Amino acid sequence: MAVSAFDSPLLGGLVGDEEIAAVLSAETELLTMLAFEIALAEAEAAAGVIPEEAAEAIRERLSGFSPGVERIAEGVARDGVAAPAFVRQLRERVGEPHGRWVHHGATSQDLADSTLMVRLRIVAGMVEGRMEGLVTRFAHLAEAFGRNRLMGRTRMQAALAVDAARKIFS
Repeated sequence: MAVSAFDSPLLGGLVGDEEIAAVLSAETELLTMLAFEIALAEAEAAAGVIPEEAAEAIRERLSGFSPGVERIAEGVARDGVAAPAFVRQLRERVGEPHGRWVHHGATSQDLADSTLMVRLRIVAGMVEGRMEGLVTRFAHLAEAFGRNRLMGRTRMQAALAVDAARKIFS
């Protein structure tokens, strides 16, 4: 049984969007979280907050790393957020002496908000592109059929005739 219409094999095609779902998936979220931690270390090293060799170790050890989803899920059940279990795995992966610099000075909220905004920015670009496509299609419809007269409606009753362009863009 599907919990939401988005997961339903019957209704998913009506309300779901595979392309957007991929951007908002757990896999993409983890990849974005990894990218955040690597970028954070690089920025902190450039600002002199952490040692450059720590940032290099973090980048090398975390590039292509796949954290254990089960461990993160257990951490979420315990902590209410993914960051503590996620960061713990990253620090283990980087190891000593540089693991302690992973997530240095950042909060769980920094990680969650930043990675969500990166993914929402991608989704917004996708939606914007789709909207631009619709506007173009509507413009073509208006040009081809906009002068056609159609029955106007008011409260489900016939009204004065209007140009099709008015209905296309209303």
